[in-house]
Amino acid sequence: MKIKNATKLSISSLAWAYHQRSDSIRHLIVRRAPGADEIIGLRWPTSLAFDNRFRGPVKARKGTWNGEVWKFSTPELARDALDAIRVNVPGLPEIDDRAPRQDLEGINISVIPLKSGQTVCLLPWPLPPLVPLNPPSSATLVRLTGTKKGEEALLVLDTNTNTNTNTNTNTNTNTNTNTGDKAMTLFARSLKERGAIESNDLAKSWGFGQPGASPITINVNGWAVGLACDLNDPAHYLFMPETQVKWLGAIQITRKTWKTKEWCTRIEAAGLTAHGDNPDDAVALPADFDTLHVPGWSAPASNGYLLHEYQREGALFCGTRGMRALIGDEMGIGKTAQAIAAAEAVSAPRIVVICPANARYVWDREIKGWGRGGEIQHIASQLDTINLGARWHIITYDQVTPKQAVWQIKDEDELAAIKAVATAKEIRVGGEKGKWPRKATIITAPTNTPAFASEKRRMRWKRDMQRADGALLKQIVGLGPILLIADEAHRAKNREAKRTQVIKRVTDNKGVQALLLTGTPLRNNEHEAAVLLSLLDADAKEDLSKEKGYSIQDVKDYLDYFMIRRTKKEVLPQLPPKTRQRIDIEDLDTDQMEIYGSCMEAARDKYQAALDRGQLEKAAKEGVRGYVEKARTALGAAKVLGGEVARVVEEVVENKGCCVVFCTHHGASDELAQQLRKAGLGAAIVDGRTPQDGRARIVAEFQAGTIQVFIGGLNSAGEAITLTRADTAVFVELDWVPAAMLQAEDRIHRVGQESNCLILHLIARGVELDEAMIETIGSKIERIGKVLDEGTENIVESEGESVNASILARLFDKNGQTKKEEIKVKAPSVVLTPAPAGRVIRRGGDTKNDAPEPGASVRRSRPGRPKVYLDSPAPTPTERSKRSIQQLAEKGGKRIMLRLTPDGMEALRAIMATSGTKGETEAINRALISLSKNI
Repeated sequence: MKIKNATKLSISSLAWAYHQRSDSIRHLIVRRAPGADEIIGLRWPTSLAFDNRFRGPVKARKGTWNGEVWKFSTPELARDALDAIRVNVPGLPEIDDRAPRQDLEGINISVIPLKSGQTVCLLPWPLPPLVPLNPPSSATLVRLTGTKKGEEALLVLDTNTNTNTNTNTNTNTNTNTNTGDKAMTLFARSLKERGAIESNDLAKSWGFGQPGASPITINVNGWAVGLACDLNDPAHYLFMPETQVKWLGAIQITRKTWKTKEWCTRIEAAGLTAHGDNPDDAVALPADFDTLHVPGWSAPASNGYLLHEYQREGALFCGTRGMRALIGDEMGIGKTAQAIAAAEAVSAPRIVVICPANARYVWDREIKGWGRGGEIQHIASQLDTINLGARWHIITYDQVTPKQAVWQIKDEDELAAIKAVATAKEIRVGGEKGKWPRKATIITAPTNTPAFASEKRRMRWKRDMQRADGALLKQIVGLGPILLIADEAHRAKNREAKRTQVIKRVTDNKGVQALLLTGTPLRNNEHEAAVLLSLLDADAKEDLSKEKGYSIQDVKDYLDYFMIRRTKKEVLPQLPPKTRQRIDIEDLDTDQMEIYGSCMEAARDKYQAALDRGQLEKAAKEGVRGYVEKARTALGAAKVLGGEVARVVEEVVENKGCCVVFCTHHGASDELAQQLRKAGLGAAIVDGRTPQDGRARIVAEFQAGTIQVFIGGLNSAGEAITLTRADTAVFVELDWVPAAMLQAEDRIHRVGQESNCLILHLIARGVELDEAMIETIGSKIERIGKVLDEGTENIVESEGESVNASILARLFDKNGQTKKEEIKVKAPSVVLTPAPAGRVIRRGGDTKNDAPEPGASVRRSRPGRPKVYLDSPAPTPTERSKRSIQQLAEKGGKRIMLRLTPDGMEALRAIMATSGTKGETEAINRALISLSKNI
């Protein structure tokens, strides 16, 4: 007989099989007292439990069930019950459970000794009814299935300690084998005592040869190690996996488990040999992986830094996995640099980076700092065209993910035009008939464009359908073989999510290489990691599918191959005490940015007027400090109101469990805390308004883990407290004094901190004040550190030009020409809540009011300036908005939201330069009036 497969059985399943066989046969078990002939109990099959031929005589004599047998108060009652059952069921087989049994008489068994000193018993299967099998509790039971129907046998062996404890390789024996072997010897003896005949006939009939004669074949494929066992060698069953699935002899492990589970030693201990590949050999790098010209590998990159040793290991790991890998290092270790180094090592001709919106410009800087060159394209919208001349393409998850379009149907004609080009399967029309507009949900984008009367509506339809159809994704797929880098890849953890399907569609493309980056490959359960792995490997996609089913060990085995993960604690000796990173913020609140722009414009005017009066530059700059500070207040509010700050903090909490945030102004702190609480995070504020006992309580709660986010005033909470539970600090706003920021950083970087500290500076991209502050403060810190030879520790304010003066010098040049800037903002999302006891700059309703002099309550000047309240409460945003709209309407005007394209902005600048108009609003109004006169 040839073995087809093998299946493990449990002791409980064996007992259940016996009961099923026994229940099919009517019989009676008689239990007698030890050393006497007295009957003390009766039992019959459970299938006959309520048969009155058995139950009636027992109940009539007041028998009771004790869980094993029916018992009686006297031996006489038990004897009477037995006699009555014999009358009711003539010829019933009776089994005396005390008497020696010869129920295996004539049955052939094979007892096979192994080279490891263990014993294997082979029995025919299934056994006859009423024949129990009582193997040792530590035994492994394997049912063998032959190629012909009905061919089965049972293999009983003890694998309790055979292959995974201390082994003496000289004698090929195991220190604990004697215990298991003794149990198996006693088991084999008991079978023979019951009449079984020991011979080699059964073993020969199943093709069992000399134990240990067949070698285990090893096949290494990258990180995966496959072991092929011979089902006709009984010694190979010592390594049978713990599974109920039918085993064909294959064992899948990894190079890691080959070492950690000491497979080489275990195979030798079992008296077996192995041939084939050697898993101890190093994983080979692909031929095109060349580190010679990778910036930062052996010589500093353009940013002046060298890659850490663990970062080089990470890049090499990606190469050994054929550039299909998961970099799962903890946040702050430098996954971005590793991915760029790997891309440069294989000289990837085209790299597509998909990342969150707030990481776009982080990637831009890192590519310029660690890369070898090549044009970088920033995709601005879903309708952008891929620039084939660029090497790097940075795209956000939202841009690459198709969005379901919803179209507002204006009237009956428009509905008819849509129905002419789309089927009911493509578009679902909602709303009540006859009432307009009606909403149409686009399920699948139609090929043709409806013949709307308005050309503008037709163009809008085309754009919406391009977004719904995933035009940008189609372009990426059409690029062919590329290197895809998915940053924060845990965003694709949901198997059914659209963004996951987007990544899958790209990685399924032939020849595409893929690197997934995430600090949290598992956020909730192993299924999330299974989804990420399925994006990297076709086998993982099949093995870790819902349809096939998989275990935690299956996921771990694939992770062992595809993922490299290091924590900060592991690489701490290679890390600097602090790592600072800039994150650009683009979502800025419109209203607050208008206040910022007005204050900066007022500062420029006052500065120019002071110079015209003959004042020195120093005095002129001193006179505008108040305006710049007001602009700084509005800028901090604009960052928080845009929502991107909260998203960054939430990301840190998801990765790290907690976060420390520093703000300068109360309004920003209050609004951020409100947003985080709405998101379900525990957040508390410590600033100048917080009493001393409240400070101590909040610090203790944060350190104890009661709250996730500590929001501190940069000066008020920047000293005399310890926040070492966190290793990440986020600076929403910057301070004029570098020492104040360093002191705030040291709330997390102090005695008790066991990890590298990550400092995140959130910068309003393209806004001159923030750009000037971060560059000036950074250079000052570096310069002071060099002078004191202390890095950035224990920094004090340097003599000479202050940071404040340096920043003002950046904003106002020495020739008296002020530097204007273009403020790029997005639509407002939420309203900043004013601090209870602070004075916050607000835009008023009277558009004719000028920005105030510092110290003045309200000052009116030329039109176009906001009202600024300092000594009296500002109206709420709703109040000032209603007042502004009402005043404008009374004059016949109307407030609209205007978004200009880059070309439109260039045209506006040209109009302003030609007409001499300083205000953008005034220039637009004049242009419209002039255009209307020429129509």
